Amino acid sequence: MMNRAVLTVLLSISGALLTALIVVLQTAPPPSTKIAVPTGALHHARQEK
Repeated sequence: MMNRAVLTVLLSISGALLTALIVVLQTAPPPSTKIAVPTGALHHARQEK
């Protein structure tokens, strides 16, 4: 009984992760914004120093 419950939980979790991955990939921003985010984070880190 326990094994079946564990399998069900793992399947539901993996399914949710797959769905989240698909949604993120479909709504991914263009590369320009992806490049702008790290530079902004680096600038913020420099300001904190």
